[in-house]
Amino acid sequence: MNDNASTPAIHRSVMLDGRPVGPDTPKPLYLVTVLGIIGRKDPLSVFNRRCIGFFYELAVAEYAIAINELDMQDSTYEYAVVEECVPGVYCAGSSLIRSWFQYNVEKAAFARCDTPEQYARTISFGIG
Repeated sequence: MNDNASTPAIHRSVMLDGRPVGPDTPKPLYLVTVLGIIGRKDPLSVFNRRCIGFFYELAVAEYAIAINELDMQDSTYEYAVVEECVPGVYCAGSSLIRSWFQYNVEKAAFARCDTPEQYARTISFGIG
């Protein structure tokens, strides 16, 4: 017996542009990931990343990066990224909202930047 009451919410939602929508759709998460070890130029530096938190509002996630909340840069990471994550595998392939920041050592602060070339073809940094 396969009735809708026993079907998980994600399966009762409709997909729109790769995003689930419907009455049971949970709010997206905004994952904050720091990555790219300063000074490392080897290809493996792409994999030096750490998801350090999540927020329910994009503006709050971006603000946390802008003020380097709890020293997220940790004298280590060159970049920080906020990605919207909706339910599904690889965040349903979305990452439709993504904000990049680069750490400026002289100013000791993160500033918005374009997507770094080495990360342009990668999605879902926060969930691996």
